[in-house]
Amino acid sequence: MHSSSEKMMALDLHMNLSDDLLMYTDKITMNFSMECRTPLLDLPLVDFIMRLPESYKIEIGRTKIIHKQYAKSVLPQSIIDRPKYGFQSPTDIWFRKDMGRIRDVLLSSNNVLLQYLDKKEIENILNLHRKGFNKEKQIFLLLSLSDWCNSINE
Repeated sequence: MHSSSEKMMALDLHMNLSDDLLMYTDKITMNFSMECRTPLLDLPLVDFIMRLPESYKIEIGRTKIIHKQYAKSVLPQSIIDRPKYGFQSPTDIWFRKDMGRIRDVLLSSNNVLLQYLDKKEIENILNLHRKGFNKEKQIFLLLSLSDWCNSINE
């Protein structure tokens, strides 16, 4: 007989994780031009994890029990116990350092993109980024659209 938590984990695996985790990982890694394979694609690994005793998977107040146990064999304790922090693309910093050139490209009177988008809104996005608001995704999109619009109009 399986416990309620094991039933919930199995349900989560079959109903949510496979689609949500795969889609989320795919979007995030594509956004940062990375290649990644999620563990859920490794069916023998999933089968092995499902057969482990419940105490290996969950315990009140502890997270990532199996991950951390394995990590102890290959990483220093300071890495294992450090707090989480997100992966940041360096484009935020690059765009701040190169804002003059980005403004020149996006706000040029020759830029075909300005036939379709409001120049003041583009300026607003660039100004917000310069002031410390992270608008790297919007700027990257604007640069990509600008390049595309100008390339098909040549």
